[in-house]
Amino acid sequence: MSACLASGRSLSKLGLAMFAALCEIEPLAPVTLISPVSIGSSLALALAGSTPGGSAEAELSRLLGAHEQIAEAIDGLLSSARGNGSGVSLRVANGVWAGTAVRPKFIESATRIHRAQAAPLPSSYEPVNSWVQSRTDGEVPKLLSGTPDPLTVSLLVSAVSFKGVWAERFERERTAEGAFWPLSPGAGTASQPANFMRRKGAAWASPTVAALGGAAALRLDYGDADAAADSKGAGFCALFVLPAEAGEASLAATIAALRTAPSPVDTSAAPADPLSAALSTLRRREVDVSIPRFTAEWGASSLKTALRALGLLSAFDGSGQFLELSDEPDVHLDEVLHAARVEVNEKGTAAAAATVAEMGVRSLPPRPLELRFNRPFLLAVLHEETGTPLFVGRINSPQFS
Repeated sequence: MSACLASGRSLSKLGLAMFAALCEIEPLAPVTLISPVSIGSSLALALAGSTPGGSAEAELSRLLGAHEQIAEAIDGLLSSARGNGSGVSLRVANGVWAGTAVRPKFIESATRIHRAQAAPLPSSYEPVNSWVQSRTDGEVPKLLSGTPDPLTVSLLVSAVSFKGVWAERFERERTAEGAFWPLSPGAGTASQPANFMRRKGAAWASPTVAALGGAAALRLDYGDADAAADSKGAGFCALFVLPAEAGEASLAATIAALRTAPSPVDTSAAPADPLSAALSTLRRREVDVSIPRFTAEWGASSLKTALRALGLLSAFDGSGQFLELSDEPDVHLDEVLHAARVEVNEKGTAAAAATVAEMGVRSLPPRPLELRFNRPFLLAVLHEETGTPLFVGRINSPQFS
């Protein structure tokens, strides 16, 4: 198994496990949206600064594998996006804002291996927010608020921007109004008006995917239209997942099917993650699809509780765990914040995300398969060859456009 494939699966396992944990924390949130690539990049910078042989290094390595391989995997994603006919624009940027306690050796490693931009730790968050805004094409205008804690030693930031054009676009004149039925607290659930994009024709789909708890799945490729009929697509695709039944229980069961034990994948015998397994079961068939046109945003939120649930403990609480980053033994991972945004319309998908890790001294059917995404569903933007999820989201009550 190549290093890119192994790291892609590590990012997938980490991202899906974290996504499931976040959905459990807020089961009826309007939107839950993360970028495993952004989160993995930020944590890889923390791993690069961890003490060799320490418990934080062991915990981060269990989640990510080797930080150098994460950097290599992201280089592979960027190379695929630059390929002819990919139909996508992908940017991944890392930044390190370092105080005087940060070792020059760490900054050199971050800039050389992770291509991070290094700058002095600012007295306000404005330079960091401006950097994130520019690297996400304005999609994430503000990641950090308030004023920096005087005990902050360093900010490790990763930003991801993605724009993809459908290989087979939806015809705008076929878009029609309809009702979307979100899940909400209490007994009553009111519908929301939405504009549904519609398409009939051949697509990669299945009415039942065992790897997704029996949910239906639809793959839409990005890129050259000629690639849509190829089982390998153009390199990047969107996977829409519709739970088997309406209601919170079926949605929760679908999300639970995504949860896999996060551990570095380093052998060819390692099983594929649920999303890759789902892609492999889809087949080309006639479909009748309607998907709402929407924008989903997940404002800057803490990942600390979810990371703790995945076993990242010493990085937050331990002493002497980041001696590669600083000679100060009290330096620890203080907070991990993440923000993401995705827009889906007739032309394609636009998405962006940013993460900051703050270091402190603390067979064809007789008729088309009908897929109506008029109730809560899941969306993943994937690099198909490696199974790396750029974005994973639960769409319950987004902004309909």
